Amino acid sequence: MVVTRPRGEAAGMRRALQALGARVDAVPVIRIGPPADPSPLEEAVRQLARYDWVVFTSRNAVRAVRACARRLGLWREAPPVRVACIGPATARAARA
Repeated sequence: MVVTRPRGEAAGMRRALQALGARVDAVPVIRIGPPADPSPLEEAVRQLARYDWVVFTSRNAVRAVRACARRLGLWREAPPVRVACIGPATARAARA
């Protein structure tokens, strides 16, 4: 079994698979980091109130938006948008 999650995010999946008897190799295929140009994300965060929905596809997306909003001083001003999350871990991160 190959776990392709980024370094630092593979341990939980690896342990769960090993507990089921799998031989697991961690082979990260992506690296999570800040965007080369943060201005599109910053503009989207500034304009969140214009959207009906915000859809998060990963915990990393939640963390990036949260960090951007904090950096811009907008973190406590939650706009009236609906939030959708792909998966329970992403939902937990968004609720936090």
